[in-house]
Amino acid sequence: MEVREKGQYLMLYFDKGEEIVEGITNATREYTIIDGRISGTGHINRLEYGVLTNADPIFFTKSLVEKLLTVTSFFGKIENREISLMINSVDQEYVIHMGKVFRATAEVETIIFLEVLKTD
Repeated sequence: MEVREKGQYLMLYFDKGEEIVEGITNATREYTIIDGRISGTGHINRLEYGVLTNADPIFFTKSLVEKLLTVTSFFGKIENREISLMINSVDQEYVIHMGKVFRATAEVETIIFLEVLKTD
């Protein structure tokens, strides 16, 4: 993963096979980010995501997709160092996959933008 700093933004460029959530977590620690906003686009080849099926207690029904997906948007937040990431994506059969991201693996041209709102 390559990190580029642009003002209050960090741009994370992922290579094929790199794990997206892990990369965001590492950048959050390295740059001591407390609060931030996450956005991005790209292509992934593996996605573990969930859809909220119960609010009390919180429970997600998880799905695993292991094929090429086009990500139209990653969006989320870093709040008090905790990462919450959502996704909108589509596969080659035009099936939509969206929900809370638990794990995602980059294929090509995957970029995450972190807007840093507060640091240590």
